[in-house]
Amino acid sequence: MTVNIDNIYGIHNTMLNRQILLAYKGEFNNKIVNSLLSNAKVQMLNLELELPVRKKLYNIMVECLENINRYAGDGKFESNDLIHHYPLFLLGASEEGFYITVGNMINDGDKDILIEKLDDINKLSREELKSKYRDTILASEVTDTEGAGLGIIDMAIKSENPLEYKFNSVKDDISFFILEIKV
Repeated sequence: MTVNIDNIYGIHNTMLNRQILLAYKGEFNNKIVNSLLSNAKVQMLNLELELPVRKKLYNIMVECLENINRYAGDGKFESNDLIHHYPLFLLGASEEGFYITVGNMINDGDKDILIEKLDDINKLSREELKSKYRDTILASEVTDTEGAGLGIIDMAIKSENPLEYKFNSVKDDISFFILEIKV
């Protein structure tokens, strides 16, 4: 398969129009996560963003990338017909501020639980989110394989915006989950 130059130009224009500062699609591991975070720091410094905005963006990126590395980097979807569905990470700017978009494969069996969590979080005010965060810390046991759900709550608190999401069916019982967080 050859690269279509028109497609590359279209991708380039999309990245310019969406003001994408950093994009990555591929395998995720600790080395790649650290590299993406380092590149994001440079991008934010070049834009001369204020420290509070940089901290919010960076903390949300850490959580998103750790989630991808933890849940999508475990080889569950390593079949030849799904090779093109590697996880995705985008950092971009908009008129309203900045956005972080991540996407990865998910078993449909986990979809309903995730929808419920996201919808519940999106209904809460900032103060209610902080209270839920504290309650979750006090009531939950965090393990290496499953967190207590603190990451999603923390991202919602830091972003001060609803967490936007979508599921695209890939095949049978597998979907591509997309999460966008605006700051």
